[in-house]
Amino acid sequence: MKGKLDEEIQQFQFKQIFIFRPSILAGERNEKRTGESIGIKIAGTITKIIPALKKYRPIKASQVAEAMIKSANQTLKEQISIYESEEIFNL
Repeated sequence: MKGKLDEEIQQFQFKQIFIFRPSILAGERNEKRTGESIGIKIAGTITKIIPALKKYRPIKASQVAEAMIKSANQTLKEQISIYESEEIFNL
């Protein structure tokens, strides 16, 4: 579904489009998600052990929000900018 949404949003003629593709979102939630919490811990550990899986490491929702703000404040030549997980960490 997310990939389809990415494709559809790119059809609009906005001046700039920023698409963010973070890995597992970590952070506080109102509801308890036990399976997700376990998955975040496992992914965090595995991605430290196996560098090739680094793009799957969990990222805090607040970090994604900060990256969104930083990217919105940049002047870019490209109309469409797509940020994968590692690029989000680097912003």
